[in-house]
Amino acid sequence: MRQLRTFRKIGNPFRVIVINSGPHLLRLSGPSERAVADAAETALRHLDGGTLGVAVQIECRDSAAGRRIAAYLVDVAAELALIASEECQQD
Repeated sequence: MRQLRTFRKIGNPFRVIVINSGPHLLRLSGPSERAVADAAETALRHLDGGTLGVAVQIECRDSAAGRRIAAYLVDVAAELALIASEECQQD
């Protein structure tokens, strides 16, 4: 019975973010806004080729939380683009 409850929690997460970078398709879920945003940031930082051309889809029951997550991930992508630009200039 306990496994069934755990499955329901995982099957109905608080937030879901789908990241599609072409060769990679990640579906991240978490029990809170912060948890799933942190997981998405980590995934974005590990993508080969940067964040250019990456599509992010946010699914959540709370539209305000979805907007906050979207704004946060836009900032992360901008930071990663700036870092990549600076690294190219140094080479």
